[in-house]
Amino acid sequence: MVISDTGNNRVIIVDIETNECLDVIGSGNIGLVDGEYGDCAFHHPQGICHVYRENEHFLYVCDSNNHAIREINLNKKEVLTVIGTGEQGRDREGNKKPEFQKLSSPWDIVAINRDTLIIAMAGVHQIWALNLKNNRCFNFSGTGSEANLDSSVNLKEMEWAQPSGLSLGVISKEKMEIYVADSESSAIRAIDMKTLSSSRNVAGGDSDPYNLHAYGDKDDVGNKAKLQHPLGVHFVKNKNVVLVTDTYNHKIKVIDPFTDEIFSWLGNGEGGLKDGNSTSSQFSEPSGCCSIWNKDSSDNDKLTVLIADTTITESEWSTMMKEMFLQSGSKIFRQLEPLSLAQ
Repeated sequence: MVISDTGNNRVIIVDIETNECLDVIGSGNIGLVDGEYGDCAFHHPQGICHVYRENEHFLYVCDSNNHAIREINLNKKEVLTVIGTGEQGRDREGNKKPEFQKLSSPWDIVAINRDTLIIAMAGVHQIWALNLKNNRCFNFSGTGSEANLDSSVNLKEMEWAQPSGLSLGVISKEKMEIYVADSESSAIRAIDMKTLSSSRNVAGGDSDPYNLHAYGDKDDVGNKAKLQHPLGVHFVKNKNVVLVTDTYNHKIKVIDPFTDEIFSWLGNGEGGLKDGNSTSSQFSEPSGCCSIWNKDSSDNDKLTVLIADTTITESEWSTMMKEMFLQSGSKIFRQLEPLSLAQ
């Protein structure tokens, strides 16, 4: 498992079976410095994705406060800057040469294939794409205006409101979507990756696309449901459900992408550090999650969900990671501000 240890300006690789720390990537100092694991520097890294290309394993990191996308070569144990100058830009079109292209608070990243990454460009309320063949980065969706406005014909006519979390869901040949945690509209939205031309509101938000105050905590269908500033979203393969870190409601929720119904799964809505069942457990601004399929002691398939729980107070062991099994049991991992996870 790979953790964005955001507050420590580094990336950590952990053995999921033993909980052993395998590698620490980054000196811990704030900076935009390439090089070997111990020499490189980040500035509040966020979303991460994994890509296998050219017979090597890579991680791509949203180095948010550096306004850059960084590449970690797991084979060579080196870090380099793919795109971004270290300065925040207001460009809403992109496609400049990598050394001149300024980005704006990239927050999450997902691989569509080995050559194409999709980025939640929170600072300009857009979704961008990165072509790894030429390292050109450009607007994929959104005008740059802040709203929850969908389109049935053109993704660039859409309007986003600080998109912060991304997850690709491949359900069938006919249903492939990128799920987006559109945090400022308190909604989960989806881009149709089959047509590459339409989008829809899945859960939360409001019928008025310019009402960015339609937040709350209500299980229901579509925009009748209410969320509050969700930062993370994760599609669970083989289950065909979407997990949501409903950040300001301190809950983990589940969406059925066929009916757009959303329901609370974990957390009682009060911020805190408490393990237990779905109604008694507590989280504190959970911001990211991922899932892993493995085997239990009887060789049965078991789904493990890992949650980045980010703002526990010092008296509650600072921040931590919770590992919740769908069957039973829990474990606690402690890190400083772990804001994003990747398998």
